[in-house]
Amino acid sequence: MSSSQFEVHDPTILAQARAILDACASGAEMQQAVLAAVKRNEAWRGQQCVNLPAPEAPTSPTVRALLASEIGTRAAEGHIGSVQRWFAGTKHIDEVESLCVELLKQAFRCHYADHRLMGSMLGNMAVYYAMAEPGDMVRIEAGCDKRPDTCRLKFANYDNFRGFPDIPGEDWLMSYPVGAAVNDGGSRRG
Repeated sequence: MSSSQFEVHDPTILAQARAILDACASGAEMQQAVLAAVKRNEAWRGQQCVNLPAPEAPTSPTVRALLASEIGTRAAEGHIGSVQRWFAGTKHIDEVESLCVELLKQAFRCHYADHRLMGSMLGNMAVYYAMAEPGDMVRIEAGCDKRPDTCRLKFANYDNFRGFPDIPGEDWLMSYPVGAAVNDGGSRRG
C-alpha cells in the first residue's frame, strides 16, 4: 500500500516544496525559503488580490503591526476585568481592550460596544439581522455539512473533499466491533 493513499494535500505542490527544501544546504537556508514564500504570499494576497471574506479583509499597517506584536498573540478569553478572565496576566490587555471599547462607543455614539471579533456564520447572521427587514427576500445557498457523501452526491466534488471521514466522532466510545466485519484497525469503508 502506497503512503500517498493517505495524503490529502496536492502531491505536485508537495513535490515542489520537497525540491526546494532538498536544494537547501542548511536549516538557515530552509528558513529563508519559508520566509521568501511568506513574502510572496504577502505581496500577492496583500497587494494584488481583493480579499472579500471578512477574516481576510485588507488591514492597515497599524493593525498588522498590532497583530504581529506580543499582545496580538496572547489569549485573553472572557470579558475585561481580572474576575471575568479565563487566564491570568491580562492587566495590560484589559487596559488596551478597555481603550478600544471606549473608542468604539465614541465612534458609534453608543452606550455599549463589544470589541471582540465575530466571524463566520455568526458574523453573517449579525449582518443579515442589521441589514434586512421583515419581508425582505434573501437568497440562501446550499452549504456543506463536511461529510464525504454530501460532497460526492450533492456537489459532485468528492475529488476535492478535504475532510477526515475516518476520525471517530463524538459517539466513538459507544461503538463496538461488528462480528461479521474485519476488525483489524483499518478503514471501515473497505
